[in-house]
Amino acid sequence: MASGPSIGQIIRRIHANEISGVYTILGNDAFLQDIFIEEVSKKFLEEGGNKIYFSMDNDKPVDLFNELSSFSLFGEKSLIIVREIKRMAKSKNIINEILEYIESPNNNNCVLMLSEDFDLKSAFLKKLSSKTTTVDVRPPFEDKLIEWVKYIAKIKAIKVDLNAIKMLAEFYGDSISHVINELTKLSIMIGDNKVIDEDYISNNSILKRDYSVYKFQESIGEKDLELSIRIFDSLLESNIKLQQIIIALTNLFQQMLFLKMNGSMPKGWTGLNQIITRNLQEYTKNYSYQELFNTFRKLRKSDLLMKSAPLSDEEIFQPVIIQICQGEYV
Repeated sequence: MASGPSIGQIIRRIHANEISGVYTILGNDAFLQDIFIEEVSKKFLEEGGNKIYFSMDNDKPVDLFNELSSFSLFGEKSLIIVREIKRMAKSKNIINEILEYIESPNNNNCVLMLSEDFDLKSAFLKKLSSKTTTVDVRPPFEDKLIEWVKYIAKIKAIKVDLNAIKMLAEFYGDSISHVINELTKLSIMIGDNKVIDEDYISNNSILKRDYSVYKFQESIGEKDLELSIRIFDSLLESNIKLQQIIIALTNLFQQMLFLKMNGSMPKGWTGLNQIITRNLQEYTKNYSYQELFNTFRKLRKSDLLMKSAPLSDEEIFQPVIIQICQGEYV
């Protein structure tokens, strides 16, 4: 599999009308799956035809095989998309039938067989891969992700320079779709005939919002639960450590408690930026003394769990965010 053609090479072959009768598509990047299906569809069905969908967790194999063996009097083409193909491995008869079809496919059909699992330890998937054109749609590494973003930006006529793409990949590189969604939003904001570059991204406050610890302090201060959860998830996605988040909230609540007790803030470094400091009086009004004390206990407990319990950051801290914003402590 490692020496096989890349998805980009396979798509170039499709553009050159070198279309296989059967493709085995392995991997769970939904965006790459959709791109590949779209590219095959545009070329194979450019003169008309049908798209037919099966999912083997719901549909009967006999219906699929009836479709594969059906004969069109007018030579009409069919793109047949089959998901959950590992379900077919439960029956030796079904395996034999699909392998028999692969040996002599119907020229009017192009069959795309999809498995979310890239599992070549499965004897069935391994056999399919050896007898068909196999397409790897696992989430790509960063260098390949950047190439895909360049390719899709060109298709969408989005003007963006390479350094900006690299910057977006660093922020949103968990999937191609995440990067493309952010790039599309930026292209709408910047307008036509303008190039998205590093400076535009760096100076764009909307883009910064989801990845700023200070914005998280702000949303918690305002008790905005929905926004707090969204920013917390974004911070984790951009590799901000939970310990850093806990420290940031500890700084916030220390200053709120000091302000509530003394009517003013101490001088010197507080761990808060100017915007948070300016709005601290309003945030403090949202919390009672008891809520502030309860929050400190929750932050302390989260710190201990982070170091000792086999829990994810989400499992540890999302309940804490809910409790803080709703003022309900268990």
